[in-house]
Amino acid sequence: MRMKAGKTTKALTLILALAVCIAMSAAFVPTDYSYGASIGKVSKLSATIANAQVSLSWSKASNAKKYQVYTSTSAKGKYTRLKTVSTKSCKFDTDFGLHYFKVRGINSSGSAKGAFSSPKPVYAMLGICELYKSFFMGSTIIQVGLINGSAEYPTTHGISVMGMKSVNSPYYWKIFVCDKSTGKVVKSYKALHCNAMATVLNSTYIGKNTSASVMCETVVGTAIPSAYLNTDNYELVVRASIAPSKNYKKGMAFYVYCSSDLAGTDGERWR
Repeated sequence: MRMKAGKTTKALTLILALAVCIAMSAAFVPTDYSYGASIGKVSKLSATIANAQVSLSWSKASNAKKYQVYTSTSAKGKYTRLKTVSTKSCKFDTDFGLHYFKVRGINSSGSAKGAFSSPKPVYAMLGICELYKSFFMGSTIIQVGLINGSAEYPTTHGISVMGMKSVNSPYYWKIFVCDKSTGKVVKSYKALHCNAMATVLNSTYIGKNTSASVMCETVVGTAIPSAYLNTDNYELVVRASIAPSKNYKKGMAFYVYCSSDLAGTDGERWR
């Protein structure tokens, strides 16, 4: 059976139009292969802080093309988005005080979002340490000037510097002697939070946006030799235990590192 010329032309036109539609559809196929796929949960979030700059890193979430980073001043408070990155790590400046961070994965367009990681807290603080008094036959006292920023509940709470509570306390301090030429620790000493008379203290309260000088003493019988107190060659770094006051009795503490040089000052995440 023959087709008339008019019908043939119309059929060819329809076929051509169909081909164009198929080609255009192919051109708009999403290149994001996570489109429509579920985004995995971010895990193994790590948070550290040095010189008031936070460093975050985490494991890859399945099907995630980008990551959204959120922060809050309370673990269960309102979180705000800091930034969106395509890598599994980021750095940014932060204010003094306690901050929580969490991360989630998204697809390229942000239309699909994964579950948030567990919140990770860090505490930003500055501390300057210097020799207060040295008993070369017994012990050495180091004075630490701490500058506290906002705490978890900034209108009413500050921080407590944690001292030894018992013989097996986790709140021992440490004093590190660093070689200035190499930056390496050459010696470390166990120390106790104390007052100027070398009497051991359980805690010292420091309010919001205030500073205070606190002291620690090496364990009796382990005085720091005079050679290590030469500030031309060595630097002292003190690891102090602190906690937002509401968490003091819960045994939740940060380790904060204080040195004679601000570049050596930082704060660690929860122990």
